[in-house]
Amino acid sequence: MDYSLSSSSSGTTEAVRIFTGDEAKPFKDTLVQRHEDIDVRKTILELYRKALNRIPSNRIIYAKDISYVDSFDPKYMYNVSLSYSNLMGDYTQYYIDQLNSAFGLTTRSVPKMTQVLVLKRIVVNDSTVKYDMGLNNSNTLSIGTQVKIDLNSCRNPQLIKQLETIVRIPVFDEMSELMCLSIHLETNMESRDIDSWVEFFKKHGIILEKEMREVKFIEIIKKTQLI
Repeated sequence: MDYSLSSSSSGTTEAVRIFTGDEAKPFKDTLVQRHEDIDVRKTILELYRKALNRIPSNRIIYAKDISYVDSFDPKYMYNVSLSYSNLMGDYTQYYIDQLNSAFGLTTRSVPKMTQVLVLKRIVVNDSTVKYDMGLNNSNTLSIGTQVKIDLNSCRNPQLIKQLETIVRIPVFDEMSELMCLSIHLETNMESRDIDSWVEFFKKHGIILEKEMREVKFIEIIKKTQLI
């Protein structure tokens, strides 16, 4: 999901004087960072993903009775304007608290045994996978039936994020080295089963293995379920 199409963020820094409660020095001059985020026509799930630092949607779970959180029905899509300053504490928790209050929901961390893919190694083939000596940090991804990855990076997490977005299950990095790579993959992938993905990526030098692991998911639940 491309948040840039219907989202904006702005920030300012202001000098302010705040009350300290100290009798000897009751006021303190400081700098306050103020931010405003605006999101237009977003699902509840998209808003929680943003609050949770853009975690993949497959890492968020919820019961069928609140499946509307991922509904694109106009009545379940929202425009949100959030103003925040660093005096309010942690931005992520503040954002989540505001969403919880607005929708009558809450979140909790839930460990689950699930199937994952583990990146074991990458084989440079000078075709789809090359060494990137220019340290170019471009990073694009398009998915659907037409799958496309363009990645130039020395940071493995960028590739892991793209792989997880495509295969839709958790992906972990167990490579022993950090590689500067230029990767270009493009295919029409009709099948969505995991074995097909493993074989496809192996063919192009990206070696993944299936495993069962305990993974921490974020669960969205109704607040009434905690009572």
